[in-house]
Amino acid sequence: NAALPAGDGANFLDKTPRYYFAIPELFRVFPEAHYILHFRNPLAVLVSILTTWVRGEWLGLGNARVDLLEAPQRLLAGREILGARAIEVHYEDLVNHPEEVMKTICCQLELDYVPEMIMYGQLDLPHWQHADQKSVYRYDRPEPSHADQWIDHLTHPQFWRLAHDYLQLLGPVIVSSMRYDFEALLKMITPYTPSWPARLFTFSFEWLAQRPPQKRAFWERRLVWFVRRFLQPEIKAR
Repeated sequence: NAALPAGDGANFLDKTPRYYFAIPELFRVFPEAHYILHFRNPLAVLVSILTTWVRGEWLGLGNARVDLLEAPQRLLAGREILGARAIEVHYEDLVNHPEEVMKTICCQLELDYVPEMIMYGQLDLPHWQHADQKSVYRYDRPEPSHADQWIDHLTHPQFWRLAHDYLQLLGPVIVSSMRYDFEALLKMITPYTPSWPARLFTFSFEWLAQRPPQKRAFWERRLVWFVRRFLQPEIKAR
């Protein structure tokens, strides 16, 4: 209702990643709306969170627990609830074949496709205060290299440990339901398996993500600081 007086457009778009919490409620309120469910390789999502939000403060993973463990299941459940009203989009398809994907979306939304949807340029874009500040203004269209960029970070033993643990926690059923290949992802990370001594000084996904950092004991915070400072390799900017 607050948005209605602001303009005279025929379409209204609203978006936030954590709408996965409220898909059933949204569908009850807006049964005729179209819902775009955006999936991405879960390991790429993990690495994105680690590089954008956690940034080496490993206990910060606790703040993203719901986004990593609950979101996939809720999105899959939402897909079943929405049925034909759901438009499923995969990040990898979008960056590799943006024109094809956007034309499909526009067709389902009964909108006209225009090239500026993917050739958005650098036209006076407002500068965000949050999220990825490294590359969002560097490109003027979807960048295909971003789809597999997460792999580069697996050379760090803690990144590898978290990727391996997270994949096992999701399991083959959830991963395949998201339309990704569990075994293929496992094969992708296997060559980066760190040595046993390096793995010894890493923390498991379950331990780091069990609760937010502000709820961790002092000794836990000091332990993570000590291991990162003296026993793990430096995290290099990429």
